Amino acid sequence: SVTASGNVSSITDNGTGNYTVNFTTAMPDANYCAVASGDPVSSISRNILHGVSDLTTGSYRYEVETSDGDAIDQAVCLSLVIK
Repeated sequence: SVTASGNVSSITDNGTGNYTVNFTTAMPDANYCAVASGDPVSSISRNILHGVSDLTTGSYRYEVETSDGDAIDQAVCLSLVIK
C-alpha cells in the first residue's frame, strides 16, 4: 500500500517481489530516473536487490529479490523518481 506519495496513484502487486508503480499524472516522457531501496530483512542472510525497469509515462516496474535471484516481498520499500 502507498503510505506517502508524490504523484503515485497506486501500486499494483504483480506477484512476489514484483510491483508496478502507477502515476497520478503521467510523466511528459519516459526519460526519468527511478531509484529503489528498502528496509533490510533480518531473516535473510543474503543481499537484497532492488531494481526498476519498464519505465513508461504512466508507470514503472519495481522488483525486489535476493542476491541468489529469489523474488521476495519486503515490509517497507522506498522508491524515488527524478525528472
